[in-house]
Amino acid sequence: RDCLLSRGLGDVYKRQQYNPLYIYGGVGLGKTHLMQAIGHRYLDLHPKARVRCVSAQDFINEYTSAVRESTNKTHASLEKFDERYRSLDLLLIDDVQSLSGAKGSQGQFFRAFEALVPHNKQLVITSDTYTRGLKDIEPRLISRLSQGLSVAIEPPEFEMRTAILLNKAKTMGVDLPDEVAAYIAKRLKSNVRELEGALQQVVAYQQFQATSSREITIDIAKRVLREQFQVVNSLITIENIQKTVADYYKIKVADMHLSLIHISEPTRQE
Repeated sequence: RDCLLSRGLGDVYKRQQYNPLYIYGGVGLGKTHLMQAIGHRYLDLHPKARVRCVSAQDFINEYTSAVRESTNKTHASLEKFDERYRSLDLLLIDDVQSLSGAKGSQGQFFRAFEALVPHNKQLVITSDTYTRGLKDIEPRLISRLSQGLSVAIEPPEFEMRTAILLNKAKTMGVDLPDEVAAYIAKRLKSNVRELEGALQQVVAYQQFQATSSREITIDIAKRVLREQFQVVNSLITIENIQKTVADYYKIKVADMHLSLIHISEPTRQE
């Protein structure tokens, strides 16, 4: 799936209405992995392209260092920083929500945006929320980020979660019964990391058992993951509420976000 997505999204430079490409979703859903795959795909198509992939926090750190190294007499460090981002063919920024409150870095990112997107240079961004959900970000920057294509990465459905567990177990050389994979998948719904971590715990437990009792069963999964299941069941978060509502009405969380955006927009008077 990731391969097909990266190949498709890696070709977005051909369609300027997809610029910038804004990918958002919860923790552990593979946004960074997908963004990096897009970068690799782009380089496959354009081996000589100038591509830079950086987290928003690293962007802030680079800008802060450039400001610190610059003096009243020379702004060489700032000029190098500016040129580094304005001369790219593809810029990939991870976790853009980290720019929250960093006014100077937001200004520099806006300058980079204006140097790239209007000149048909591709920008790909990841975030933990949709554009209108970003906090303490300049309105002009939110407006720019909203002008392209927004893609929501949803938590995997039950069948996908089960398949992830079975495939992970196979790569680990572990015989995981289908019913055990299904049992875990029904109870852990938020992200891939959580699923893989749960499997690691079960496998680690079994490795310390006698050879004759190393079969993984539902009872073993219950025992090992008891506390994790309890935490998940008692955890009330915005993400869990959204997922529960979306599952009940058989819609996607992204569709709920789009509805909120339309509701928040003022009605235009004729």
